[in-house]
Amino acid sequence: MLLCALWPQLSAANKHAQPLVQSSLFAPSWQQSPSAQLQWLLEQGDDANLTVIERLQAYRLAASLWQTHRAQCLEEGFSEAFLDRYLTLLLNDPTAKNVDEAVRIWHQRRAYQLSAALGEQCLPKPQSEALSTGDLQDDVVVVHLMFMGNQVKHIVSTKGQPRRVISTLVDVDRVLSIAARYSSALKLNETRALRYSSLLYKWLLAPVEVELAKKPWKVVQLQVDERLLGLPWVALRGSESKSFAGEQWPLVVGSGVQGLTPETARLRHKTLFASLRPSYIEKNLDQDYAPLPRVINEWDYVRRSVKAKALWDKHFNQQKLEEKLIDQDVSILHMATHGELSGDGSSFIMLNSGPMLLSELGELVRARKYSWLPLRLITLSACSTAATDTSANNRLGLAGAALEAGARSALASLWAVDDRYASEFMNVFYQALASQKTVATAASHARQQLRASGWSARDLAAFQIYGEGL
Repeated sequence: MLLCALWPQLSAANKHAQPLVQSSLFAPSWQQSPSAQLQWLLEQGDDANLTVIERLQAYRLAASLWQTHRAQCLEEGFSEAFLDRYLTLLLNDPTAKNVDEAVRIWHQRRAYQLSAALGEQCLPKPQSEALSTGDLQDDVVVVHLMFMGNQVKHIVSTKGQPRRVISTLVDVDRVLSIAARYSSALKLNETRALRYSSLLYKWLLAPVEVELAKKPWKVVQLQVDERLLGLPWVALRGSESKSFAGEQWPLVVGSGVQGLTPETARLRHKTLFASLRPSYIEKNLDQDYAPLPRVINEWDYVRRSVKAKALWDKHFNQQKLEEKLIDQDVSILHMATHGELSGDGSSFIMLNSGPMLLSELGELVRARKYSWLPLRLITLSACSTAATDTSANNRLGLAGAALEAGARSALASLWAVDDRYASEFMNVFYQALASQKTVATAASHARQQLRASGWSARDLAAFQIYGEGL
């Protein structure tokens, strides 16, 4: 029995845990199903009459039990609420051990949400275990941003250093309200977006400015509350700053499931470019889809910077894509086409063979992952490829589907993008990527150059990096 095996170790490590563990051995519920055992432990964790140490111990046992009996616990109505309560309790007592445990639980909670979004009964094993600081490269920093009661907590992880916790009092409802207004105003290029931007910067990024200024990071990964995944982070700017956050730092928005793996940075830049020529769109697609006159320029920009081959027109279909992606030399998939955000779960990008839905894009990326190595990067050069599809319970749209299926990073758009701006961004981005920059630093470099040429905040923020950014 799991608890019997844990008892000696736990009781020796913590005298306060011994009465709890011993009593649980004789609890009637322990003779029943794992979900009943779990419920009993959760009651101990919620019992305000117990000490914090005893409550934490109950939650730790519950977490171990849940991992062992995931399917049965979930089938009998288990929810992620216990993870939220456990997380809160851990960060109310932010010792080094509890902070590490909080990060692990945070990743489990994100994985549980992913499972629910995919409609599965049993929680799958996350694509990576929770990160330890030993897993990070010297030039990577990960910032977990969590809302806890009336606070925002930033947990900063870097290689060889203990995690740092920074707590700031905020009105969470107001933060989320301003975030929604900011996204809407920036999308419409309204001047009020600047005011919202400075407020959000003060709450969400200013608390970690000192940490981010310590060295020239190659990746600054933000692992954030799911309600902030679609925020245009790169256009946030302090009230006294002349630079946007995406210019200052190589920001990446992490999903909380992807892990940072150094081997992806060593993959070659060989790219598979797939698109529909303007003349082909005019002759073969519905008149609702206008030709994309700059797509030829985009192809020229990509192939000048990295080794690339193209799938054009009638060859731009799911079968051909799957065949080509099995080629071990391809590490980047770039699709330049029309995209559409739908409210009924049918968001798609357009192929010659018809719309490719969220689920179909996931199947394509997953097939590549199992054939060799995951894609280093998928570039979705189309409209609204990172926008929320609420009915599909997917807060990153097509980009989210690609990441969940195993792509390491995604370059995707938050709203409709003129193909002139898309092609110019890709030109500068791929030039930087070819000079051995990470995906994150290449995007930051592109923003710096394009800002100098007069691009607006809306245009700079249209494309963001999601996933790991290496």
